[in-house]
Amino acid sequence: MNFSKLIYISLLLSLFSSFSNAITQTSIRYPQPGEVFTKHHSYPIELLKLALSYHSVPLTVEPSQYFMTQGRAIKQLSQSKGIDVMWTMTSKERESEVKPIRIPIYKGLIGWRLFLTTPEQLATRKQSQDLRALKKATLIQGHDWPDTNILRYNNFKVQTGPSYEGLFQVLSLNRAELFPRSIIEIWDELETHQHRNITLEPHTLLSYPTATYFFVAQENTA
Repeated sequence: MNFSKLIYISLLLSLFSSFSNAITQTSIRYPQPGEVFTKHHSYPIELLKLALSYHSVPLTVEPSQYFMTQGRAIKQLSQSKGIDVMWTMTSKERESEVKPIRIPIYKGLIGWRLFLTTPEQLATRKQSQDLRALKKATLIQGHDWPDTNILRYNNFKVQTGPSYEGLFQVLSLNRAELFPRSIIEIWDELETHQHRNITLEPHTLLSYPTATYFFVAQENTA
């Protein structure tokens, strides 16, 4: 065997070794939720870990280096920059940018909405709210949430804000009447914001069909 063949074989072995190491050390990155959203994301993170545990190659799951809003995370994921997977409520716009894995991880419960309000607002409201009454109330939502478009399309009055925490502040000051939250989120949010002037509207539930999926980059078939 001549010297050039030895070098070629050595390079191949080195490449295979590097490839093998890369596989065994692969980490799957998701958007860092930040302290405010830790409870919200504990279930999807554990579900992702469980799903990946069935893979033949050991895979670790870790957050991105920095906190990301939903909008930024979708943009980063679509460009395969910094994260490999995220979970969020679906919409046509989002599915045009990133690829959904069509398993609704909350079984559709993300679309079952109870309402946060204030004691002052609750005192002036009837016990049960029909759709006509709800559509007269001012709701508050995030400016880039799919829920905002769903509600507005169905003729609800919706004002928006760019900051998740800011929405609770706006509600607590009675600058909006109701804050629709999914039944999988609202209990943690009530506990987290118990120091604010916020309470549960206990008589009304609004439901619309939607789902939360895991999403990956469009080209990421693996």
